[in-house]
Amino acid sequence: MRFFMARRFALKNLRANRLLEIPFVFSSGIMGMLFFVMASLLENHYVETRHRDLPFLSKSVRFFFAFLPLFLSSMQLISC
Repeated sequence: MRFFMARRFALKNLRANRLLEIPFVFSSGIMGMLFFVMASLLENHYVETRHRDLPFLSKSVRFFFAFLPLFLSSMQLISC
């Protein structure tokens, strides 16, 4: 009985917060994909040896993509 009630409350909560959760899930997924693309580029030997500034640039971009989802989600919660 308790599991049924908890499941019902969870589904009701998901439906009620649909406007907040869908953009958050999409933006987090996109940022995660971009983070892994940048991480794989950072490990690429061609990118490392092509120019002396590319490793620093790729590390900076990877740092940016690591904290951008946190910033976007906090801005989205503040605007609601």
